[in-house]
Amino acid sequence: MAANLSDNDPAERWPFPPRCLSELVSDEVISRLLTGMSERLEAPVVLFERPPDYSGQLCIHYPGPLNSPRFRYPEFCHQFQEYVAGGQQLCEADSRRRALDIFNARPETETVQQCHMGLTISIKPISLIPGNPLAVCSSGKFLRPQDLLQVEDKIVNFKKKGKIASREHEDELIKTARRAIRAQGDMVFFNAKFAKEISILQDVVSYYWAHFRGKKEWECRERITDLLFQTGDEPEELRRGLEESLILLRRFLGVRYLAVFLALRDGDRVLPLMAQDGLPWQQIQSVQFNWRKADLPPVQEGSFNATEWIEREQYQHDFPKKFIIKGGKGPGKEHLQPAIYLVPAGRQYRGVLLVGEWLEARRGQSLSSYGGRHFLQTVGQLMLTQAIAKRAVYASRQHDRQRDLIVALTSHSIRAALHKAFDQITLMKISATQPDNIMKLLEKLEQNIRVMRKNVDISMETPDTALIPDIHETEMDLEPVNIGALIQNCCNMFDKEAKDNQISIVIYEDVEYLPIVHGDRYMLELVFANIIDNAIKYSKPGKEVRIKSKPIIASMNYNSIEIEIEDWGMGIPKAEYERIFEKGYRSAKAGRSRRRGVGLGLYQARKLVEMHGGSIWAQSNPKGGEDDWNNHVVSFFVRLPLRQTK
Repeated sequence: MAANLSDNDPAERWPFPPRCLSELVSDEVISRLLTGMSERLEAPVVLFERPPDYSGQLCIHYPGPLNSPRFRYPEFCHQFQEYVAGGQQLCEADSRRRALDIFNARPETETVQQCHMGLTISIKPISLIPGNPLAVCSSGKFLRPQDLLQVEDKIVNFKKKGKIASREHEDELIKTARRAIRAQGDMVFFNAKFAKEISILQDVVSYYWAHFRGKKEWECRERITDLLFQTGDEPEELRRGLEESLILLRRFLGVRYLAVFLALRDGDRVLPLMAQDGLPWQQIQSVQFNWRKADLPPVQEGSFNATEWIEREQYQHDFPKKFIIKGGKGPGKEHLQPAIYLVPAGRQYRGVLLVGEWLEARRGQSLSSYGGRHFLQTVGQLMLTQAIAKRAVYASRQHDRQRDLIVALTSHSIRAALHKAFDQITLMKISATQPDNIMKLLEKLEQNIRVMRKNVDISMETPDTALIPDIHETEMDLEPVNIGALIQNCCNMFDKEAKDNQISIVIYEDVEYLPIVHGDRYMLELVFANIIDNAIKYSKPGKEVRIKSKPIIASMNYNSIEIEIEDWGMGIPKAEYERIFEKGYRSAKAGRSRRRGVGLGLYQARKLVEMHGGSIWAQSNPKGGEDDWNNHVVSFFVRLPLRQTK
């Protein structure tokens, strides 16, 4: 599900541009910085910033007491604020107006301006992102010779308006203004020093921003790391874990979409879509990333370094056009290629992190700015290497599971063949005086030995090439089978195991009188042996395993029998009634019980029962409450058809 970013403040997205300087630097640090600048310039530096809750009033930061002996405050300005009624308010209002002109990015704004009295001042913005001033600094206040007459006229006007109390104050202001005249060279020299100080301040603020941004990036990486660490390696779990990581990363970046393409094997050059968030296309599952169009060296060349290749090639004008996104339909695909960002895993091109464009226009920003390329490289490497590692673990476990399955199936087949061979040898001893019978028995014995040899050969092959032995390879030898006796023999096989687990096996009397079934004795024995074995393993100590039966009449010509094997112990959720018969499936509750198994017995039992035209199913009834999974009565039912005998 795509993340909803409409309510996410752009200031809360990468690269987390601060709305004002105070969000990065404390007022105390700002004051110290301004004091140091003022001492070196020998003139006070005043800083203006627009607070997050701006309502028309700018915040002003001073370097300290304006009459501090550590730096020289312009004498004229000091006297003006002292002699003119409301003079300090007039100067501050004028300074705010000029700072607002820069904040509002008016094109006529210059870095050298005249104040309301005609003195020349220097004013410069502090910007972390071009075109987006974070603060404004002003300093200086020089009087040029050509501006002296204008200043004197304004002093006279203030006297006429009654804002200057006496003629002596008026004369003193004019004299001070004449002493404030500075040469043009002094102003140029001051502006150069002021620009250097602003550059230093800019670097300090950038350092604080980088530290703040780095902390946010670290938190994002840690959350993704924890999320992927807790993600399982099953394909569906891995896909969900990657999608949750992409949702988190997309909210962090504020982009329109993210997608991960991952090679299934070393050497794959067409990468399927593994996970995505926000892609507007239809038929997303068919999307692939094609490396073949990129003119990359062959995968077999171990010297190829994908990281270096991307760093070198990405500045080429046609770089995005070298990659092809195949599959998928719908709007947005035409804007995809310029936003591609590649993240190789290791030295081979095993994965791609696809990054969409910004949700809104961001002046002067790109994914390559402010260390974004390094962050994306790090996060992409993290996600892709984790995904590749989990796929490798899953493949290894599947490798082991397949080997166990092959060995188990082969062992069952060999066991059945050995039983038959033993019976045939016994018959040969009995029929020693009948050569014709001995030859027939020898042929059957040779056939069973051939089956065993074939199964052994299969089990010795590698799991990647071996075929799972088909139970049909042991041909069904249909014969009349006394099911009651067969079940009794199976129970005798597990007598010691039942006693060790303090389990009693109870066979109801009706089982002994079950009619004859036409089937393969050894296959049916394997069916009931698997079920009885499970019943003993999962029963609680001190309980009973009960075996019941009943005949079921379906018509005049055919009927069937139903055998129920009941144990008292670990329950089976209804959702797993069918799944427990799947090949290699083990219930999560069975896994937590730490009982050994490969999820094969019930799969094989169902297949053998269905070969006889029968059916098998399970039921689980709670006896100690719905949530008490260790206190259920679990029943397995086996229904077998039989021919009505005379």
